[in-house]
Amino acid sequence: MSAEVQKILKQVDAVCFDVDSTVIQEEGIDELAKFCNKGEEIPTLTAKAMSGSMTFQESLKVRLGIIQPTLTQIRDLFLRRLWRERFQADSSSESEVVCYGFQ
Repeated sequence: MSAEVQKILKQVDAVCFDVDSTVIQEEGIDELAKFCNKGEEIPTLTAKAMSGSMTFQESLKVRLGIIQPTLTQIRDLFLRRLWRERFQADSSSESEVVCYGFQ
């Protein structure tokens, strides 16, 4: 990793990577919708975003407006359900996830 990248990473609060349907098999927002009991129309909107009939930003705004997750729900889903039970690395990729503060 270059010194420039290291410097930038030391200055930010978070770094996000979109690994849905690539490194992991699930679509995270669809799983979040199911977890919040609002999963019926979200996969359709996800498909529209992926097909280009909606922009990613439009689709994300609409989907999150429907789900309206709390921070507690997001943490519970990630830590208890997805991280420990469901996320499986795609067999064609080698990946290592290092999360500061997560066990």
